[in-house]
Amino acid sequence: MGVSSLVDCPFILNQDAVIKELEKIELVHKEDYWFENVSNGFTLSHGENCILFEIKIEHKDKLKQLDALVSFRGFLGDRYNREIFFIPRHINKD
Repeated sequence: MGVSSLVDCPFILNQDAVIKELEKIELVHKEDYWFENVSNGFTLSHGENCILFEIKIEHKDKLKQLDALVSFRGFLGDRYNREIFFIPRHINKD
């Protein structure tokens, strides 16, 4: 997972390290934003969705970038990777 505050400084971190980085910009886990704990054994049924990250709207401008690389295995055992941009790239911050 990568996180970057308004000073464009990317990191490659696990979920706990991302939480610590967000604390540096005064965001409180489970109050200002929420992460789903996705680890080995986490499953979704076919067609089911999961919210991985949610931030209160008043804090959205504190983050310039927050990306994740999610690796998962399909029902037949095939492995997949999906890059997720929690802060969409097309949003104009001006």
